[in-house]
Amino acid sequence: MRNLLLIAASFSLIGCASITNEVDGNSFYCKPMDSSTSSHLAYKFENNKVFSYNESGQEFSFYYQAWNNFVSWSIGDVFGYDMSRKTLQLKFYSSDYIVLDNWQCDFMEINQARKLVVQVGKLRDEKAREGNKF
Repeated sequence: MRNLLLIAASFSLIGCASITNEVDGNSFYCKPMDSSTSSHLAYKFENNKVFSYNESGQEFSFYYQAWNNFVSWSIGDVFGYDMSRKTLQLKFYSSDYIVLDNWQCDFMEINQARKLVVQVGKLRDEKAREGNKF
């Protein structure tokens, strides 16, 4: 019985590793779906981590968990992200699973996605400063 449990556990670990291998190497450009105040984002999955790039060009990394239909990662104990592997929709949610924001993501080479995210951020900043007296 013990050997049977060890064999079952090893197959489940192999399954998780193959899903992770399917996710690693992908990168995305994500546009906000619900709010014009949300930032555009770029993501890259590599070595069991997701690398996030914001409009300021800052990079953040988190370990992700890959499932059959989605990929998820947490920011501490309070917030998390889920990306659908079918629709490429990204959801940002609180610890009680209330969705706080949504993005639609598309496959894009990471350097191109990062440039686009920074360009959008600069345009947003310029528009916000229009008409400033000082």
